[in-house]
Amino acid sequence: MSLIILTKSPSAGFFSQEVYRGVIKKLLNKNRGPEAVLRSLLRGLNELKYPYLINPKIAEIKTGDTVFVNGSIVALQWAIKEKKAGKFKKLVAGPNLVVGPDDFNGIINTPEIDLILQPSDWVRDFYLSISPFLADKIKVWPAGVALPENLNETDRVGAVVYFKNCSDDKLPGHILKELKNLPIKIDVLTYGHFKQKDYHRLLAGAKFMVYVSESESQGLALQEAWARNVPTLVWNGGSCRFEHYRWRDPVISAPYLSARSGMFFSGTDDFKKRLQIFMDSLDNFSARDYVRENLIDRKCAENFIKLIQPN
Repeated sequence: MSLIILTKSPSAGFFSQEVYRGVIKKLLNKNRGPEAVLRSLLRGLNELKYPYLINPKIAEIKTGDTVFVNGSIVALQWAIKEKKAGKFKKLVAGPNLVVGPDDFNGIINTPEIDLILQPSDWVRDFYLSISPFLADKIKVWPAGVALPENLNETDRVGAVVYFKNCSDDKLPGHILKELKNLPIKIDVLTYGHFKQKDYHRLLAGAKFMVYVSESESQGLALQEAWARNVPTLVWNGGSCRFEHYRWRDPVISAPYLSARSGMFFSGTDDFKKRLQIFMDSLDNFSARDYVRENLIDRKCAENFIKLIQPN
């Protein structure tokens, strides 16, 4: 058995619409999540020396192979057709190929898909609320992050405020007003308007981060902060509306936040109080150790292998 990873259909030509859309998404920073998941998996597999082929030619895919489709509905459509024809053994899809299980005519419900990977418990539960018959197929698998070496934590004098999305129009201004009262430098980032290297540079000089996002299927940006030993104070409104869906979950904005990596606050009413408690606790967090033990590339790749291997 070989592991085949598809981010595009093997039949896609260089000038196909599929490849064109992928290039446009990359230029517009619209595909960072799937790409980050793939990069983590490949780093982990390489570290483990686990063999795989990525986007091979059709002739290289054998009947005993496992095909993992990440980030492309067109590739999934191709794989379903070929699986039905008996061209390979097992089809794994995900994570986050579709927003909900009825999208794209319910493609994720197709019986040819053997395993569906979802990045967190709340996403799995959301899918099962619509398609409960997927209970035996859906498994939770978070991707990992790289653990930087040689951190210099003695020169950290600032804080990062990361705004992704927020339904409370007053909250961003309230957060910045409270933080301006602190004797530290505040750097503000808005999702989609900065380069990854700049984010990492700011994290290197930050004592902590305040993170505002209505929902995170996993929260890789948070994991990158924790990997740099930056604890996070995360807004959690407890629910999110995306497209025609609405879902509630007590950890929907940071499903992998732990007592070792940070704290939640619920809104403008409790931000000041929670900020003070959070800052008083900064020396007690161990965010980097938490990531090392649970969310590094190698460990997440090991978990991936356990899930896809046939019984």
